[in-house]
Amino acid sequence: MSLVRFDPENYLQIIKKVETFPIMLGCMATPTLHLIGIGTGLDAVDYYGEVHLSYWNSVMHTVGMPFTSYGFVLAIPSLFNLENEVGIYVQKCVFIVYFIHYLTFDPAIAILYFIFYSFPLYFAMQTYKEYPNKRELLTYGLKTSFYALFFQEVIGHTVGGDDQSRIEAIPNAITYAMHYSVSHLIR
Repeated sequence: MSLVRFDPENYLQIIKKVETFPIMLGCMATPTLHLIGIGTGLDAVDYYGEVHLSYWNSVMHTVGMPFTSYGFVLAIPSLFNLENEVGIYVQKCVFIVYFIHYLTFDPAIAILYFIFYSFPLYFAMQTYKEYPNKRELLTYGLKTSFYALFFQEVIGHTVGGDDQSRIEAIPNAITYAMHYSVSHLIR
């Protein structure tokens, strides 16, 4: 005799709250990135770090990347003019995909990423929910990301004396900049 009765409706309600889709995407990130020719794991983080040699530049990235991620996480659902609930779900999914991907090769940094980048995610979710004009949010999010990236390039790379970011490394930067922004602090 079972002490717990299985209730299919209750089961579905509970399972719906587990973010299965972004967890699966995060687990599939490494093989997918390999398939399309993008480096992965700590080797990819090291590749990203090749143009972030000065401590100054690295710290400027730690300061700037939360604003970059805030802007992008705000812009993605705005691009599709999603309703609040769906838009916030998409924002959470992006965050979870990165977290799970980082967790697959560097659990300690994944946890730091989770803590550090949960704040820009929170503010992006609140902004998305409270701002009625989603099209304006697209422009606002992209501008925020652009200015943060410009700050990182000019103040970080130029003042820090490092080479400018490489155009061919943009996919790598999109994938590993947030990891690097917290990992260099403890390594």
